[in-house]
Amino acid sequence: MCQYSIDDYDPLQLSLNEIIYQFYSHQYEPTTFTCYVHLQCDRGPTPSCLDWSEICDGKIDCMDGGRDEEYCWQLEINDCENNEYRCNNGQCIPYEFFRDDSLIPDCLDRSDEVSTFNDKRADCHKSEPTFACEDVVCTTNLQYFNSPLTSSCVKQRTVIQRIFYPSTTIVRKINSSNRCEHINGLFNETIIKLHLLRRIKYYHVPCQRHSPKLSCFYDDIHLCLCNNHGSHRVANCFEFDHHMKSDCLGRSGCENGAQCFQDSSTCAQTSICVCPACFYGVRCQFSTSGFGLSLDTIL
Repeated sequence: MCQYSIDDYDPLQLSLNEIIYQFYSHQYEPTTFTCYVHLQCDRGPTPSCLDWSEICDGKIDCMDGGRDEEYCWQLEINDCENNEYRCNNGQCIPYEFFRDDSLIPDCLDRSDEVSTFNDKRADCHKSEPTFACEDVVCTTNLQYFNSPLTSSCVKQRTVIQRIFYPSTTIVRKINSSNRCEHINGLFNETIIKLHLLRRIKYYHVPCQRHSPKLSCFYDDIHLCLCNNHGSHRVANCFEFDHHMKSDCLGRSGCENGAQCFQDSSTCAQTSICVCPACFYGVRCQFSTSGFGLSLDTIL
């Protein structure tokens, strides 16, 4: 009885050397995530286990005390022998392996070869059983591979991870022209002290006076959008809860190009549709393009 066996054995391969040669002729591209079973880790709301490359990578992944980064300081103070090179992760390798082959790093984080800070795995020697094609830890210099669930340098795993797990980094760019001003900065004290029904008839003035820089403004009750109506710039005002978040997560029921607002991005209780010009209704499904009404005739 043999202690070890080969799962995929081809009778045409006569030697172990030929089997190894055939195996390493294919580039190592694992797309499955492995679980490090020796460390119990609470990932919080993310339903996934701990990948080996997440241990001592400088990021806390375990919510129950940061166990994945515990005792990692020992790697930082690890001293190598005089004939050894110290990798960035504290690993020691023989000094003759330092900068010996740009395509075949020996450090687990590939810090012993400068050119490996670019993705050279596609150029690795597939015909030889070397470290070039293995799954290694990626340094923070390689921004493409930075992802919250793995520090692996295998591009395919990172792409899959990004598909199933949304990005944890949110970038927002706010233009100054999109900043909504309060009416106190747009009207004088005389107009501000007017009753709402008399004051609101002047709300079209800032849109025309500050066009096209002013896109919106608000009071304590309303939010007003400055829209183009023919050759005029008018204010489209509606009641608005200023504590409400403006994101319906792509599940908007609004029609005719209306904008959707909801009170919570995670567990919404109410939502409203901000209608464009000439549309009204709960979903902005009705049009008023057939008639008009002026406040001047009422007030």
